[in-house]
Amino acid sequence: MRVIHRLQMSRPELVHLFDELMAGVPEDIHLTRINQSGRSVVLEERARSDTQVSTFMRNIEASQWIGRPALLLIEHKDKTGAGLSRFRLRFE
Repeated sequence: MRVIHRLQMSRPELVHLFDELMAGVPEDIHLTRINQSGRSVVLEERARSDTQVSTFMRNIEASQWIGRPALLLIEHKDKTGAGLSRFRLRFE
C-alpha cells in the first residue's frame, strides 16, 4: 500500500517534469534516454551545437519545477554520421 500511495503522490511531479522538458528543449536536440534516481534526472541527448546545450541548461535554470543543471558529458565524436554531438545532463 505504501508503494501505491507513493506512486499516487508522485504522479503530478512526473507530469510537471515532462511538461517542463518539452517546453525547454530547443530545436535539434534529440532525447535518447531519461533516467531518474530519487530527485535526480539524467538525460542523454544529441545536439547539433554546444549553443543548444547551453540554451537548454538556461531553460532548466529558469524553470519553476526543475533546476540545478549540471553537464556531465559532451562528446563531439560523431559516430552516427548525422553531425550530432552526444551529451549527458543532470538536473533535479
